[in-house]
Amino acid sequence: MSAFFAALPVAQGDAFLVSSDSFSALIDGGHSRVALPTLLSKERRSRSLTVLACTHNDADHAEGLIGLLQDQRFSVSEVWLPGQWTARLRDLLVGPEAFLGELLHQIVNLGDEAREASLTDLAERYREPIHPQDDNPPTAELLDDAVESRSRLPAGALRRLAAWWLWWWRPFHDLPAKLLWEAVEAAERIRQLAYLAWERATIVRWFDVNLHPDGTHTEPLCPVNAKEIVRVQRTVDALRFLALSVSNGRGLCFQFRPGPTAPGVLLTGDSDLKFSASISWLPGMVVTAPHHGSEANAFAYHRASNECSSVGSLLWVRSDGKFRSRPGATFLQQTHRYCTLCRPYSQGPQTVRLAETGGVWGRKQAHPCRCT
Repeated sequence: MSAFFAALPVAQGDAFLVSSDSFSALIDGGHSRVALPTLLSKERRSRSLTVLACTHNDADHAEGLIGLLQDQRFSVSEVWLPGQWTARLRDLLVGPEAFLGELLHQIVNLGDEAREASLTDLAERYREPIHPQDDNPPTAELLDDAVESRSRLPAGALRRLAAWWLWWWRPFHDLPAKLLWEAVEAAERIRQLAYLAWERATIVRWFDVNLHPDGTHTEPLCPVNAKEIVRVQRTVDALRFLALSVSNGRGLCFQFRPGPTAPGVLLTGDSDLKFSASISWLPGMVVTAPHHGSEANAFAYHRASNECSSVGSLLWVRSDGKFRSRPGATFLQQTHRYCTLCRPYSQGPQTVRLAETGGVWGRKQAHPCRCT
């Protein structure tokens, strides 16, 4: 059995394609809704995917997936989304005005220091886990019930409504623009991804970050730090909900195992791997650089060094845009590494293509990292 891996040069963010003889998955989609369908068409003759997965709600991971689901040329069998989104998804689809009003009032009532924070900064304050409850409705009914309850508002409705309220309602005139619009955009992404998955009649599966993930998966792609949920998460307030949706620490990680002897791929998203769930490190496996090689996620490389007996054989692949601070020093210390775009950015982007045959990943078309 042969397998294929590609890191797509989406200019900003992550978009990783993995495939084997009978399976294909795209994990995250970068920041551009327009670029991803074109890039994906260059990698696959077939315009069908088994799985489309979103690790978390950062724009540079989720926006491209919206663009792909909007493109009718592509078919997707399953969409995998973070389980925590189910906590307020019905409110976003059925009663977005009430949800937005709740969000605005919560931002108004924040302390001065918190109001100047970013949505990601606030996520660090909200560490309380969100768990499903036995009496909550099944996730299988969530989208059907929500969409049938009310005709869908057009894309961008939350943005327009927020702009109108900010203009007319005096209590909202002094709201911090950065935090407000980050929250509104995060809410829009969740609404659009969920609705598009329903509109395309795909199977939607929800995976929640969990201390005891399900280790019984036999699929080629399985969650490392999460388990599939079948009940809607318990409700939390609007601002907490949106902050946790963009949290790197609550992002999903996946492992791709195309066969029993294949080294596979560890897809880390923006996680620093500071979770207790075990990782099946395999000699020669591909590992996507956490948070685009950021030094803030250096713990991931230290964990690999401590837990992998052949850490020097790992192939680290980084996808990113043009940033001065990335990649960090720890990524540059790794023996085998590749980038879709190398600093100082004079040579242009590349698609990192790797092919696995006989249990070994080899370069199909990619030059090693040249970052300085």
